[in-house]
Amino acid sequence: MARSLMIANPYDNDCLNMIANYEKSNNLDDTITKQLIRIRAVTEESTYERRNMTSNEINQFIFLRDGNKLVAGCHFQGYRDMRDSYLSILPSTSSRMTANLLQYVTTYAFEGLGMEQVFVEIDNHDEKTATALIDANFESLGPDGKKTQFMIEKGNYVMMEGLQNGNSKKH
Repeated sequence: MARSLMIANPYDNDCLNMIANYEKSNNLDDTITKQLIRIRAVTEESTYERRNMTSNEINQFIFLRDGNKLVAGCHFQGYRDMRDSYLSILPSTSSRMTANLLQYVTTYAFEGLGMEQVFVEIDNHDEKTATALIDANFESLGPDGKKTQFMIEKGNYVMMEGLQNGNSKKH
């Protein structure tokens, strides 16, 4: 089955169940699920959707879905006015799936949301995620204390199809 992105929807029970399973299989607490349930409890769905479309700030949990299973995820925070976005990569059992997620999310950020830059900050010792970022054509901006920041600009990203076909064609 083809992989696709899934943006967490607090009003979709199937989505919440998949996220709960992802959290469990990756030894995460249920923070994401609780956060989404809290949103659903205090915000009407129409208000939530309107805010997502009109707010300057974009705040989403995004997952790579393979059939009915989530295989990688991240927290996405973007700013429409500055056209910058920031990813926090969630733990995953596969660096290959994390690299795939990064390609999909980068394409979504640039083509779907009009972002110009995507930043990711990771712990210096997280070699698995660093490899996935480099595989997804992110550039290391170097260490800063215990963290290393990576960035990709819209003009330098490799299209997802290129990686899937073994090519490295620039967009």
